[in-house]
Amino acid sequence: MVQDVYSYFTQEIGNLLEKIVHEEKLNMEKASDIFAQVLRNEGFIYVFGTGHSMMMALETFYRAGGLVRVYPVFDLSISGFNGAFKSTMLERLSGYAKGFARVN
Repeated sequence: MVQDVYSYFTQEIGNLLEKIVHEEKLNMEKASDIFAQVLRNEGFIYVFGTGHSMMMALETFYRAGGLVRVYPVFDLSISGFNGAFKSTMLERLSGYAKGFARVN
C-alpha cells in the first residue's frame, strides 16, 4: 500500500514537472537570458518572497558556491514567523511594498 502511494506520487510529480518544462520552457529560457545579462553587466539579482515563497528566495542567496550577486529583499513581518494571520493581512495591504521599499 505505501509503495503504491509512493509510486503514484512520484509518477504524478514527474508528470507535473514534464508539463511545467514543456509549457514554460520559453519563459524559463527568457528568464535565464535576463539573469545572464544582468550578471554580465555586473548587476544584482534581487529576490523576494512572502510566506512559503520566501523559502525559494532564501535558497538563492548566500550559498556555498552560489552566486555572489544575489541580493535578498526580506521583510520578516510578512513571513509566517510572526503569525499567519498577520502575514496574510500585510500581503493584502495596498501600498505596503512601497512603504517597505522606502525604508530599505
